[in-house]
Amino acid sequence: MLSKIEDDESDAEDMLATQLVEEVEVKKELIPAFIPHSNKISTKEEIEEFDANNQKMANRLAKEDITKRVNKEELKERPRKFKVINGKD
Repeated sequence: MLSKIEDDESDAEDMLATQLVEEVEVKKELIPAFIPHSNKISTKEEIEEFDANNQKMANRLAKEDITKRVNKEELKERPRKFKVINGKD
């Protein structure tokens, strides 16, 4: 009787071990491989597009945004302080 239980336990252990090994193999397949961008050789079109985008961004950043600037020549006197009221007065 004892040997049969031991055999059953060893069979169960073997089954669990093979299932775990199979799970690990499956999970390894699901993990995406890391491919660094430095290994990729860019085409001429990609390089031209990258340079064009860089130039567009440089032009956009170089433009003066007049909505965010204050013209110092127009400020003759010190700006006044304003009070905010809630409209109940």
